[in-house]
Amino acid sequence: RRLKPRKREGQIRMVVDALKTIDPLLCEDFAAKFQGDVQIDSHVTKETTHIVVETNASLLAMRRTRKYIEGCALGCWIVSHAWIDASIQAGEIVDERNYQVKGYALKNTTQVDRLVQADAWNIPEKSRLRHLAGKKGIFHGMTFVVGSVRGEEEKEGSGKSRSKKR
Repeated sequence: RRLKPRKREGQIRMVVDALKTIDPLLCEDFAAKFQGDVQIDSHVTKETTHIVVETNASLLAMRRTRKYIEGCALGCWIVSHAWIDASIQAGEIVDERNYQVKGYALKNTTQVDRLVQADAWNIPEKSRLRHLAGKKGIFHGMTFVVGSVRGEEEKEGSGKSRSKKR
């Protein structure tokens, strides 16, 4: 179901996350086409309004990345890369609600994974609406350690991790 356009307030501050199937030039074309209305940033900040992620046909993010989680924490729009295509084709920035990510896709799902995924359903929208209503964020009162593990340990599954100060 397509929603009617709504009035846009302010500039779009967009961060593109982990797109493997989309041409990076498409994002630049999007920003150029809507010059003045769109700015692409490389990092998520308090000014970020949109996180663009790679999704499947069910609007599930293909990866749950740091940018995805930061966007949820800040109440950003988390939208499918298809939003960029649709906007360019329409010649105007189309309504994000039609492209809002529903959650994230798990690759090797177990019954427990499916329960976790079901619990995470519509978290991007719930978070954004909480922020709009002036309520505490969905992660309020929680502490997270965010990082990545790279190298042979990860490939072999030894469970070792390394930390790096930034």
